[in-house]
Amino acid sequence: MLEILIQRRGKGIQPGPVGGDGLQDQRRTVAADPDLVSVDAERDTPAQMAEYVALFDKRILGLSGTAAQIADVARAFRVYYRRNAKGDMITYDHSANIFLLDATGEFAGTIDYKESPEVAFEKLRALLARHG
Repeated sequence: MLEILIQRRGKGIQPGPVGGDGLQDQRRTVAADPDLVSVDAERDTPAQMAEYVALFDKRILGLSGTAAQIADVARAFRVYYRRNAKGDMITYDHSANIFLLDATGEFAGTIDYKESPEVAFEKLRALLARHG
């Protein structure tokens, strides 16, 4: 599973924690709608995605689709993923980025999982300020 899209939607700033490892001390107001996109069309049903993302934050929308739809989205965002099956065990290799989209849905950058919480937070603030 796991690419995250964050899109700046609407004009108002909505209060809420940023969340995520290392950002707990930087809880601020964020007007963004995070979406988590699964690459596992077989196992990640809408109900399973809803249950999974609810463990993190109620504002996250869990998305999945058919194998063809997931391939289209992955291609559009240049996301790498590969299914690995060994007997009954299925895993996925995949890239791990957070994609930032502006209020119009246009690509506005990424947050790499190796970046510090401070860098990630500054990228989010810049995104939110763009159409503020």
